[in-house]
Amino acid sequence: MSLALFLGGLAVGWTVAVQRGAPVGPSAEPALQHEGAAGLPQAVTQVRGRPTAHSHPLLFCDDPSGDGRYSSVRGAVQSVIDRHVQRGAVTRAAVAVRDLESGAGFVLGGDDRYHPASLLKLPLAIAWMRRLQADPGALQRPLLYDMETLRESAQAPGALVTGQSYSAQDLLERMIRWSRNDAKAVLARELGDVALKAVYDDLAIPWPYGDPNSDMLLSVSDYSRLFRALYDASVVHGGAADQLLQLLARTEFANGLQAGMPPGTEFAHKWGMRLLPKPAGNERVHLHDCGIVYPPGRPLLLCAMSAGRSEGELLAALAEIGRAVWTNKP
Repeated sequence: MSLALFLGGLAVGWTVAVQRGAPVGPSAEPALQHEGAAGLPQAVTQVRGRPTAHSHPLLFCDDPSGDGRYSSVRGAVQSVIDRHVQRGAVTRAAVAVRDLESGAGFVLGGDDRYHPASLLKLPLAIAWMRRLQADPGALQRPLLYDMETLRESAQAPGALVTGQSYSAQDLLERMIRWSRNDAKAVLARELGDVALKAVYDDLAIPWPYGDPNSDMLLSVSDYSRLFRALYDASVVHGGAADQLLQLLARTEFANGLQAGMPPGTEFAHKWGMRLLPKPAGNERVHLHDCGIVYPPGRPLLLCAMSAGRSEGELLAALAEIGRAVWTNKP
């Protein structure tokens, strides 16, 4: 089913599963325990949504009892990072790998923070999908593009024409598939901050737009929650989550993590790159690629953030990380 047909039917009405209230966070009391290799209990960490008066939605769980299955993947990824750091091409990198069915996996450099750049387009897309609950016709309504030309090619695929109107549905596709900043600008202006901030708050992701005088920074642990919540359909209705993931799988960018996977591998992802205005040594570029890879059998979260000397060198490192994960996965 196409995105257009689905959203037309979706507009008839659906409800958002995540409610707003208290902040999201790992549960203070783990509900389940497993015994580790030494016979010691290992807690299953729960991440829950905002509670209502009668429920507390479960977003996802991390089960450390299965993390050992990913030890070879972890070692291979760390070796790739170390090799590129030693060559001076990469100054630092963070990687999250998670089995989306069992919750097993690992995170390297999970606390390091990076400029997210175009990764911020995904929370905006999620907020628009949620808007359908209160406004079923929102995605079909025309929105005028009347802004000054942004710093991106007007001849590139998906470019908007000043003075023309586009449906929000069309703008969403341009923003995700071709990562168009002009489409993002129109969608962000129309939506406003309240609905967008709710997506961040519901998943306990730091709000990156708070201080105009400070850098917008996120970690791989923060950002990967968006894809986990989409896969579990805990941040938007299941049908809407599935259709958004299908759109993400059509992203026109295959030079990062996907370059290390077999041709034709489905990868629902978002990427982003930022040239630093004030480089520090070899750290001149931030380049990221994050999403869900669909190998036969079991979907896998794969999210990588990197900083280094040049776009080309970071792309090469991401491709090697993708290859290391694919080759060594259980």
